[in-house]
Amino acid sequence: MEARSAEGVPVGAAVAALPVEHPREFATALGRITREIWGPPGLPQQRGRAWLPSFACPMTRNALEMLLRGDVAASAALLVVPHTCDSMQALASQVMDLGAGGIPAVTFYHPRTLDAGARASFLRDELRRFRTEMERLLGPVADDRLAKAVAIHREADVLAARLLREGPRAGLPQTEQYAVLRARERLAVEEWLALMRDALDRRVEPRPRGAPIVLSGIVPEPPGLLDAIAASGMRVGFDDTACVGRRIPRDRLPEPTGDPMEDIARRYEALPPCPTRTVDPTTRLDWVVAGARAAGVRGALFVVPARCEPELFDLAAVRGALRTAGVPSVVVETDFEAALPASIATRIEALGEMIGARSP
Repeated sequence: MEARSAEGVPVGAAVAALPVEHPREFATALGRITREIWGPPGLPQQRGRAWLPSFACPMTRNALEMLLRGDVAASAALLVVPHTCDSMQALASQVMDLGAGGIPAVTFYHPRTLDAGARASFLRDELRRFRTEMERLLGPVADDRLAKAVAIHREADVLAARLLREGPRAGLPQTEQYAVLRARERLAVEEWLALMRDALDRRVEPRPRGAPIVLSGIVPEPPGLLDAIAASGMRVGFDDTACVGRRIPRDRLPEPTGDPMEDIARRYEALPPCPTRTVDPTTRLDWVVAGARAAGVRGALFVVPARCEPELFDLAAVRGALRTAGVPSVVVETDFEAALPASIATRIEALGEMIGARSP
């Protein structure tokens, strides 16, 4: 018989997590792998339609479908639901209040004020609350194990930032580079580190092929999107996706304080601005434009999940700031199709033609 805790959750099972950001260090300290749910594309809708309004985004819709089918509870001890948007918050209520999916859930709330002092206070209070909930369901988190988890995730952040910053590497197509960077969504952090070390052992391409562009949005889906970018003579020069670039601290991380809880908070505060977390709009515009200029991009591609409120909120402003900086852009909308629709492929081709990606 499968061992269970006093709260009835499987001992040693994974922690499932919805996008975008939450403190994974606690699951690591408990010896559990975090499995993240980013989609997935092409999931047939059977039961979820009865639980969500028609305007729900595909990410929320597909996550609920997986929960109702029992896919999540089959391998996870609990579900973490960050307060990314109203749709994700509604999904958390359905899991916690209505029992959808038959799995316990905990929430992680992001600060929603722009006041620096209030943000800092709220974040640290929320981390303590989140730790208490994790311990209630999965057992005590020892401080020494948490400190080790913080250290190894810090190392992973450093390597991921380097792999992203240094660009294409010999024998590592961009599709494979992204596969390595996104492997954090399904692997133990130690396994993810090994993959990144192998990738970083390859030499950096001195003259990478393809016109550099900004890739922005939640996640580079449907499948084949990165291949279509390459086929159109382009490559990602600056990543502004929620699943990769916005969750890797790109500047120097704050020095460790010796207090793992404080280090987790400071790591969170060092993340790039993301519309799924409340940020000053000017800070976000400055971040994207500065990244675009540093990478010498010639265009930008925005991949927006249908009906995604966080992404749509500042899309016009970001595109306008890039336009002012001389960077044209194209927007494609995805419903997380199983394969890349011809309409999206055509828009990507149009961007390549617009910026002369195939010009000598």
